[in-house]
Amino acid sequence: MSEVICLGDVITLEYGRALPAAQRRGGNVPVYGSNGITGWHDEALIDGPVIVVGRKGSIGEVQYEPGPAYPIDTTYYARPKSGVSVNCRYLFYMLRIARLTELNSATGVPGLNREHAYRVPTRLPPLDKQERIVGLLDRAAEIRRRADAARAKARAIIPALFLDTFGDPATNPKRWPVEPLGDHISLVGGGTPSKARAEFWGGTIPWVSPKDMKPPTISHSEYKISEAAMKASPVRLIPPGNVLVVVRGMILVHTVPIRMNSIAVTLNQDMKAMIPSPPLTATFLRWLLQSAHGYLLGKVRESAHGTKKLETAILTTFPTMLPPLPLQTAFAEQARRLEVTARTLDAAATKAEAMAAGLSAEVFGASPPQRNGRAA
Repeated sequence: MSEVICLGDVITLEYGRALPAAQRRGGNVPVYGSNGITGWHDEALIDGPVIVVGRKGSIGEVQYEPGPAYPIDTTYYARPKSGVSVNCRYLFYMLRIARLTELNSATGVPGLNREHAYRVPTRLPPLDKQERIVGLLDRAAEIRRRADAARAKARAIIPALFLDTFGDPATNPKRWPVEPLGDHISLVGGGTPSKARAEFWGGTIPWVSPKDMKPPTISHSEYKISEAAMKASPVRLIPPGNVLVVVRGMILVHTVPIRMNSIAVTLNQDMKAMIPSPPLTATFLRWLLQSAHGYLLGKVRESAHGTKKLETAILTTFPTMLPPLPLQTAFAEQARRLEVTARTLDAAATKAEAMAAGLSAEVFGASPPQRNGRAA
């Protein structure tokens, strides 16, 4: 393993140059700010490849541009020191793993002092080993990129399949029977066990809040509660395979999160669960509501406390198409297969990231941060 040195032994960080938007003349040269491309110009400040490091604002964010670029004055760009043999892609990974985002030296707008960056420890193996390392890290990044794209396509098929099978619920072109949603579901609310009771928390029962509603399917939660909390509070256990909806919180300004749970969960007070009964299936209901997201978002109102809310009456009176149960079941099976494909791609991406993390730990003594940067 190569010896530990400092970033300042390998590079200099040069200041970008101001280029107001009014002075940018279009063209094919990307103009880089601290968080990526902010415009285009017809003249480069530096020939490529270019490594841009956020100096003000998004400090320490590292971007890689394979061609010429114009880094502006909120950034640095990295240059190898004279006499140092370093592969440019290796330098890109070196700077990403250096965790420069943690070196804020300003009290107002976040700022990166390059003298602090120069003191960060790193390693610089021989050039041939750098190239082998870059090959492996680039390969892992490419696997991740392809998996992300394929996964997004797989999941994008489901809403399209819904509309093709059942039609747009706003117009009901296939003239399915329509009834109020409340006639076909049990609507279950949530609650928060007393946080003053330590024995209520740290148990094994998932307690889902709006912040947990990001994955396509809910299979875990940040917080868990105990059996004692279940007995002493109004929370109820929601069986797997039902529909969860956020009904209160500022996320409703722009999104009404709708998911299904693959495990039994409890909910906090900002959530509702819908437990459907025949002739309504959970998968059909989940995608019916998703297809009507714009309608639901338009029904969000402001509460007396200033937060956003989706009234229970909006959900219970929602006009619900009721296609034949066998058709709903066939759709659910197709959606399940697409989700299996997406999860397989998730696993491939996770494996690639684990490989990159292991290699980075061996080379740099650290794990890489999350993906960031053009052409990463």
